[in-house]
Amino acid sequence: MNYSEYVAIMSGNTDLLEKAKLEKRIAAMESEHRSFNKGLGDSRARLRDINDEVEKLEIIIGKMEADNSRYAAVVQRDSEGNPLNVLKLDNCQFTDEERMGKYLQALVKNTNTHGEYVRVGEVYDFPVCIISEKAVVDGVEAVRNRFVVEGQYKYTYNNGNLAMSDSHAACMNFVNALEKLPDTISQHRERADKKRVDVPTLEAILSRTWGKEDELKALKSELAALDRKITAALAAKNE
Repeated sequence: MNYSEYVAIMSGNTDLLEKAKLEKRIAAMESEHRSFNKGLGDSRARLRDINDEVEKLEIIIGKMEADNSRYAAVVQRDSEGNPLNVLKLDNCQFTDEERMGKYLQALVKNTNTHGEYVRVGEVYDFPVCIISEKAVVDGVEAVRNRFVVEGQYKYTYNNGNLAMSDSHAACMNFVNALEKLPDTISQHRERADKKRVDVPTLEAILSRTWGKEDELKALKSELAALDRKITAALAAKNE
């Protein structure tokens, strides 16, 4: 029992008691309506976020597929299907993997680009760049160098970290980064598909209607009529 019902019972006026009951029912239905609308709003926002995220992923996938097609059109492979290394270094006079690998390893130790991507060569017409990033090693601030292959996005193998004890592996880092493109594209597609899973459920929620508008409207009309009745009775009593 709420306070209005208590006052109505104490007054002995059945109209006041009925009014209190109507007000209670209307308040409950309005609360239900607000909760329903909040649920719709939350679902609408969630659906919008999912669609935005999927759209961004599709753009990324499209650009990566373009890079992969570009690479697939020019890559040279041996009899076993392994990609040939055609790495060219801008400021290195050597073309053999042994000395090119050592040159790259020296760059790792001696370069500081201060956070900028700096070109060092190319592989299959894709620029190869190095970037220096700050890192803390054993509590001491140091510089860590990573390598990327630039297409429409920046691609890495082993997170851009170069093999420091194997010249061949160091030189193959960049071709390996491009070889990973199909897997990277597949991973992005899986992410997009996972985000789409909730879309049908959210769309079904948004298609629902509350369905009690007429009942609430009728209760409010009934309350208004009861108010008029009570007001008229009070006016007659005062006269």
